[in-house]
Amino acid sequence: MKYGVGKDICICHKNADGTFTDDPRPYWEAMPLIKPGRYPDMDDKFDLYDDFYLRIRDRIFLIKKDFDYDAASIPKWAWSTIGHPMEMWIHLAALPHDGWYASHTVSQSEADWLFLEILHACDRATPLKSKWKAARALEEAGRWSRRNACWAAVRAAGWAVYPKKKQDLEKYRALVEVIQVPLEGLLTEDPDDKEA
Repeated sequence: MKYGVGKDICICHKNADGTFTDDPRPYWEAMPLIKPGRYPDMDDKFDLYDDFYLRIRDRIFLIKKDFDYDAASIPKWAWSTIGHPMEMWIHLAALPHDGWYASHTVSQSEADWLFLEILHACDRATPLKSKWKAARALEEAGRWSRRNACWAAVRAAGWAVYPKKKQDLEKYRALVEVIQVPLEGLLTEDPDDKEA
């Protein structure tokens, strides 16, 4: 999985004519603005300022403005290992994942796999810090372990939050949508992804 214009995964915009355009900026710059939401039952809620479109291959997932979500539920003791829940590589995966869980627009299993694919694409799109080959290999191994730790935690605990009450489903189905788009002209073939 790769992130970027014409790749497998990309944040995109809806044009006035109803078509979609991939955002050419890196994901950490293209992420939507959020505002903290305060609720009596939970402090860590956020609301979207604007509609959010994420293309994954031939589907665009729309999360509408004012969708409220809690992002990644990473306990503080795991921040040093996995990362802070508001780091963009985690947040980009957590936002649609929360939308899928809240609305059941995709199955729980598919939501979890898409979450992992987004994390993987973000890792590949984020430049490595070191210039030395051995240090880069260690950094890549660290990224692999933290994204798989995120995914394993989601798979292990997701059953507790996936079920929803009927009124909650109706509310969130109005805020989360899946749009099928033609792939023609949208994706480009990447020579790095060809198998030998």
